[in-house]
Amino acid sequence: MLRRICKLLGLDEDAFQTEGDGNYIISMGDTVPTDGTAGYAVGGLFMHRDGGAGSALYFNEGTEASCDFNAVVDASGSATFTLTAPTTAANAIYAVSTLSSNWTGSQACVRATATSSATGACGNLYAGRFESNFTAKPATSGHTTGLYVQVTTVNATNNPTSCFTICKSGAAGGATTPYIFIQDSSTTKSTILMDVGGVIGGGAVGTTSGQIYYNNTLRMKVNSDTRYIPLSTAEGTYTTAYPIVTTRVDPDAAYNGIYTSITQANAYSGSIAGVRSTVTCSATAGIGNMYGGRFELIQSAAPSSQGHTCGLYAQTTTTGGTNNPTSVLTLCKAGATGGATTPFINVLDAGTTKSDTFMELGTGNAVGSGTGAELFRTNVSISNVSELSKGIRIKVNGAIYYMICIAAADV
Repeated sequence: MLRRICKLLGLDEDAFQTEGDGNYIISMGDTVPTDGTAGYAVGGLFMHRDGGAGSALYFNEGTEASCDFNAVVDASGSATFTLTAPTTAANAIYAVSTLSSNWTGSQACVRATATSSATGACGNLYAGRFESNFTAKPATSGHTTGLYVQVTTVNATNNPTSCFTICKSGAAGGATTPYIFIQDSSTTKSTILMDVGGVIGGGAVGTTSGQIYYNNTLRMKVNSDTRYIPLSTAEGTYTTAYPIVTTRVDPDAAYNGIYTSITQANAYSGSIAGVRSTVTCSATAGIGNMYGGRFELIQSAAPSSQGHTCGLYAQTTTTGGTNNPTSVLTLCKAGATGGATTPFINVLDAGTTKSDTFMELGTGNAVGSGTGAELFRTNVSISNVSELSKGIRIKVNGAIYYMICIAAADV
């Protein structure tokens, strides 16, 4: 009789009762079986005819000799799956999706959507939450993490978009929402922000040019362009040979290898530097060159025309008639002792007859003329000597002096 009824309903007889041992796989009734009752298969379902939301369907997490029925969906509409003391590798929830070769749509093996229309104060809201609780320290462990994401490829031409994608969508809002938020919910939980190529994670990442890590830099892409993040091998400083290296071949417009911009409010009263470099040397043996900063222009061909070309260009820009920065370039020697024989400027000719001019004021003509306060001017008091007709106007301790320029080629 049972076989005929199951056939009419399109069900297998075994779906109701297992062969041989008589334990129920699917059963129903007005009362959920009491914990400890025998006769129900492990994983067997019980349909509660007198149940409602969250109490209509139960499954046995106990044994055949002692059942333990728990609701598949609780009263809040949440599914609860409990895996207690497994003896082998096990999954509380395991979903598998297999797509054929001609499949063209979108697919999510597991998808969760949390929609909130709350306007009052609310607590935390997660579309998904993954948590690993460690109540003891194992003698050894594999990879232990709150969330593990893996992409497996089976041939060299497979290139999934990413292992992990973070996307913000919607018409408006989210302007101040970070893509990643890192929080240490208790004191001194973490001392490492990120581990790339850790031993537990399966070995080191690539260490040759063009791979994820090379020469103390991490390789990434920004808008399809490859970019590199320099890394230091010591806390609070850079110790690589070239910690920040920018390379641009044949730029098609004005280009800056490194550009910094700082805008400071008028209420600011401290010191500020757009770029600052400090080299501290405690060496007592012989050393090579040492520079607080080095700027080098390499010109490998003569352009048909050129603007201002130099190794270092310093500029101050004023926007009002009363603005008077202290100087365009300042040379300062600091410290308690030493430096008595250190010149403020050291001019070197690094190759034979590189230069025939020590200094040029202006380009092609004089910077100033007349009797005003120009940098380069005629001084009436010496105008009776033809060779001493011009002078560079300078200040020394607040007083005006003139550095006389001789017109003759040789002195």
